[in-house]
Amino acid sequence: DFPGKKPKTTKPEKQAWFAIIQCGDEVWLEQRPQSGIWGGLWCFPQQDHEDLTPLIESRLGMTLAQLDADGMVKKEQLTAFRHTFSHYHLDIIPVLFTIQHQPNLIRENGQWYSLTHPAKVGLAAPVQKILDSLSYDLPR
Repeated sequence: DFPGKKPKTTKPEKQAWFAIIQCGDEVWLEQRPQSGIWGGLWCFPQQDHEDLTPLIESRLGMTLAQLDADGMVKKEQLTAFRHTFSHYHLDIIPVLFTIQHQPNLIRENGQWYSLTHPAKVGLAAPVQKILDSLSYDLPR
């Protein structure tokens, strides 16, 4: 008897919420730590739970309520999608925060990335996919 095909194992599923901060034709990207997924690549701030408010506020240095009161921020959930690694599926939920002015207090380890004149930096594949879609939506 020949050994049969191994039964497919079900990959675990994880979720990540991407906080996309956009101001004009620029978005905020942060360099990931060297270890872990997407080590050293540039990505949107992310977390594994839905409430992005503390994450966004830590990057902007002010509360969303302050920004919202001034009509300075618009929040929109973009289409979620799945990215598959060899050992698990990652369901990515991108949330776009459009702001009117770049704050001075944005934290270290990041940069404003131009959608119209993109810098040559290493990007994770799902980030590139979102950047392509944001670039496509810019006024021509």
